[in-house]
Amino acid sequence: MITAVADSGTDRRHRILHEALRLFAEHGYEGTGMRAVAEAAGCRQSTLYHYFPNKDAIMEALIESAAERKFRAIDKARPDWSLREMLFRVGRSFLSSMAKPEARWLLQVILEAAQHHPAWGQQYLDELYDAPNEVLASWIAAKLPPSASAHVNPRWVAETFIGALFSFVLHEQILRRSAEALPSEAFLAQQVEVVTRGLTALASTDVS
Repeated sequence: MITAVADSGTDRRHRILHEALRLFAEHGYEGTGMRAVAEAAGCRQSTLYHYFPNKDAIMEALIESAAERKFRAIDKARPDWSLREMLFRVGRSFLSSMAKPEARWLLQVILEAAQHHPAWGQQYLDELYDAPNEVLASWIAAKLPPSASAHVNPRWVAETFIGALFSFVLHEQILRRSAEALPSEAFLAQQVEVVTRGLTALASTDVS
C-alpha cells in the first residue's frame, strides 16, 4: 500500500535513493523495478518519475553521491597538520564512511552491475578518487622537501595510499565478512607508517 509522503522535495529524493539502493543490494539492479522502488519509498510511480526518469538515472545519482560522503577530512585540513596526521585523518574518514550500510550497498551493487554497465564502475572510481587524490597529492607535495620532488610523484603516492584502503574494505569487509577480518585501525596505522617512512627514505636518497 502506498502511503502519502509529506516531506520536502530534498527529503523525498533522499528517501527514494536510499530505498532504491537497499533494493538494488538485496535483489540486484536488474531484479528491481521502478514500481518496487516507488512502493518502498512510499510514493506514487508518477512522483518517482518526476525525480528520476528511469533506473539508470537513479544509479547515476547514487554514484554521484559517493563523493559527497567521503574524505571530509580533506575539506577541514589545516596547514599545521603533519603529513602523518593528514594521512591518518584521510584514512579514518574513508574507513568510517565505508563502514556505513549505504556505502557497502553501493560498492556491492557496482561490483555486480559493472559487468553489464562498465561505465558505472569507471564513474564510481572517478567520483571516489579523482578530487580527493588531487587534494591529497597537493598536500603530499607541499610536505616533501625539494630534494624529493625529482623522484617522488605525489599523485602516485596518494593513489597508492587510497587504493590500499579501498582494497582493504573490498577484501576484508565486503568479500570476507568474518570475525577473522583484519582490524581497520591497525591496517591504517601500518599504511601510514609505510608511506611516511617511504617518503622520508626517498627524500634522503641521492639518485643523481
